[in-house]
Amino acid sequence: MKRVDEKEAASDGNAIQSISRAAAILRLLGQHPEGISLGGLARATGLPRSTAQRIINALRSEDLAELVNGGVGFCLGPEVSRLAQYYRAQPTELIRPALQSLASATNESVILAKLDRQEVMVLDTITAERELRVVMPVGIQHIPIHSTASGKALLMGLEPGEMTQLLCKPLLRLTPNTLDLESLSEAMVGYRETGIATDYEEHELGIGGFAVPVQTALGLFSVAVIVPAARIATVEAGVREALLACREDIEQRIGPTAP
Repeated sequence: MKRVDEKEAASDGNAIQSISRAAAILRLLGQHPEGISLGGLARATGLPRSTAQRIINALRSEDLAELVNGGVGFCLGPEVSRLAQYYRAQPTELIRPALQSLASATNESVILAKLDRQEVMVLDTITAERELRVVMPVGIQHIPIHSTASGKALLMGLEPGEMTQLLCKPLLRLTPNTLDLESLSEAMVGYRETGIATDYEEHELGIGGFAVPVQTALGLFSVAVIVPAARIATVEAGVREALLACREDIEQRIGPTAP
């Protein structure tokens, strides 16, 4: 029995090592969209050329990698894009019921977003059904991280060093209310105390918003309520309360980030 267990353990170890090596190669392919040679893969991973060849052949058979540059290099295959689309859709489907409840509670437009480099990627929107409302385009939109409640909520979910790296360049002034780096850093202290980021016409005149960061087992998201500036003062207290409840709802649906 002991020999069998040892063989199974060795087999599991080999399988885990193979997966780890394949993942390392996939990451390298992602870093070289123009293509990277087999020799380049072997050197970067420290693998023997024959091992790198076997792994890249296996990845190609699953459409996770493909030939590029006339057959002298490799890049990510079409299956990676399909998997990425599935990954993106999955949290959206899980979170949408909570967004719908938030939209109903506030009667305002709602946005689900995540971080994409130095921008906010809008994953889902629900538009308020009232005459004066904020309408976000359907689909994925990229907006600056420093000028919106959604973006600032995402910054709240990062370590201070990560936030500094993202905001190392002069911040683009989009309206007279857009915060500069020093003012934004000071405002972040207050956001973290309340758990809610704000946008008082900092991204676009006539539009404001409130947002919370949501740390989940599927990653960091932000949920925002976008409000016409004319209504901010009258709805702010209710929106803040509804956002905090929405965050709890999402964490229960998906599960919070493991400690």
